[in-house]
Amino acid sequence: MLKKQNRITIAEFKRLGRPLRFFHSPLFSIRLYNTDSEKPKCAVVVSKKAAATAVARNLARRRFYEALYANLASMQAYTASVVMVTKGGVGASFAVIQKALSEVYGVH
Repeated sequence: MLKKQNRITIAEFKRLGRPLRFFHSPLFSIRLYNTDSEKPKCAVVVSKKAAATAVARNLARRRFYEALYANLASMQAYTASVVMVTKGGVGASFAVIQKALSEVYGVH
């Protein structure tokens, strides 16, 4: 799980504005925003459309947060990443998620 200082709060969500860049994958879509924070911030969103049960949504969210934590050092300061998980990402294993996220953030 990400530390509190690296998570996007509800108030910060409301101030994000328009995204700077988009990244798409069969597992997720990422939207990058500018922020005032010196530390990179992240959030993971799993909709009911992607996973019907709360158990599946929470499992996917935990897997993505853990994979983001592993890639945190390669993220730029003053940016916020919002990861929107798709149906393909809900059933994916942790290794597949981590590999896909590391390709986006440039860690190999």
